[in-house]
Amino acid sequence: MARKAAVLPLLAVLLSFAAHSWTPAAAQKLSVGNDYQLVYSVAAYFEMNGIKGTVTITQDGLYNPAAITARLSGFPRKNVLQSYDWVIHEYPVRYSLLRDFPCSDAELGHVFDPLDQRNVDCTNDTSKCAVGDLGGRVGYLLSNLSVQTFQYPGLQLRGPFSPVGRSIVIYSKQANISVPLACANIERQGLKIVTLRASFQHPSRIQGDVFFRFVDGRSEVTIFADLYRLDGGQPNQGENIWTLRESIQPGVCNTLYELYGTSAAYANTDFYQYLQNCNRTNPRSCIIGDLSSKCSNLTSDSKGRMRAFCTDAQLGLVPLSSILPLTLTIQNNSAPPFILDCAALKVVSPEAAVVLGSTNSPKSQIFVNLLFFQADPFERTFVRSYYYYKRTPKPISYLEIRDNVNSGVFARNNQIFLTSPQITQKLASSAIITGDQVPIGNLEFKVPTKGKDLYRSTDVTLWLPLYGTYNITNHILVVKDTSNGVLLSAPIQRYNNPTSLYPSFMGYN
Repeated sequence: MARKAAVLPLLAVLLSFAAHSWTPAAAQKLSVGNDYQLVYSVAAYFEMNGIKGTVTITQDGLYNPAAITARLSGFPRKNVLQSYDWVIHEYPVRYSLLRDFPCSDAELGHVFDPLDQRNVDCTNDTSKCAVGDLGGRVGYLLSNLSVQTFQYPGLQLRGPFSPVGRSIVIYSKQANISVPLACANIERQGLKIVTLRASFQHPSRIQGDVFFRFVDGRSEVTIFADLYRLDGGQPNQGENIWTLRESIQPGVCNTLYELYGTSAAYANTDFYQYLQNCNRTNPRSCIIGDLSSKCSNLTSDSKGRMRAFCTDAQLGLVPLSSILPLTLTIQNNSAPPFILDCAALKVVSPEAAVVLGSTNSPKSQIFVNLLFFQADPFERTFVRSYYYYKRTPKPISYLEIRDNVNSGVFARNNQIFLTSPQITQKLASSAIITGDQVPIGNLEFKVPTKGKDLYRSTDVTLWLPLYGTYNITNHILVVKDTSNGVLLSAPIQRYNNPTSLYPSFMGYN
């Protein structure tokens, strides 16, 4: 109903504007190229509450079954055969925010369910399970197996209902309650991703971000909106339309022209029939800038929060140089329609940080060089390490990030910390745990020192953000000894040219 309600105000706005847009011929033809003929591989990288490893999903062609391989370790009570449910959720984890319960339904939404089967009993027919119900569709994860393989005939990695860009959550059953144990995003492998962000910051209208993630050589773009509507500073509950428009000045509401791609729609022999066929499963009949019809309206809840996620097969056909001048607009879905707020689209650049520290004395000779790299707020962080320990008063224990040398470990607010043995013990006694229990700044399991005199490595971790409130830049790295003393401290500084590191860490330009 929300999509149908969006048609009338959108149509009225469309007809009121003069044609003033340029649309590439490729976008008008809406050719999908070779997207559906290639072997496609995506993966989710886990590192949370002791669980570490990957879930890889591969599909050869559009209609062949997807092959899922789970390589995971660190389950509690490993020596006891125990099953764990796993679910694909609607929204991705935002590592840059690191809210207190990053794996909860409140953050990641419901089970991914494009066929609306969430409340259907699928005990005797797994095809009736929600698409994201991996436990129901292919089977549960088992704690005593380090590698498990599954076949999923109904999963499509491409198209409007792809799970790519969403999240997978692993659940522990505790006192008949499913509790999130670990979560990670499903990401494309071996393909460069360019992320654009429209940031809304109006204190009494719209606040939050909308992300557009473009993949090199692919037509599909994932779009994720995480916004709040605050009319006069108070939450507003209702339907809202979002569109991409051309404008004289990107991000300024009073300089807007028509929806992007309107001229291509007018060129169709039957303009009205063209619009009537526009919906989420048939985006080729939509105007390129009509995000509401392709992704659904933005619906604000009782707190004013609006979230949406979709895969757009049109937008990726348009050159980025044509997308960047556009303006993202949000308007109410009622008469008379008016625009609530606008924001310009800007490229999200990679972030990097560097640590360089050393001591040189008769009692201690230590050299530490760390380089951190994160491609965008939804990607994992790479850490390239080089250590040299010639002499130390006491053996090296592990590395730690702090606010300053004398403070405790760097962490997000109100975080409760448990060591790995405590996690195992607590889970075994059915205690409810949500969110990562390892402080952001504890690098013991993220960047191991191996206890060697000379050590080089490139490690991958999720929970060392270089974006957002809890980014590690401008904090202090300390090298700890086995008595919890500080052998060395050095500042974590922003790397001057993060984009230059992209090929080195990601493997492509």
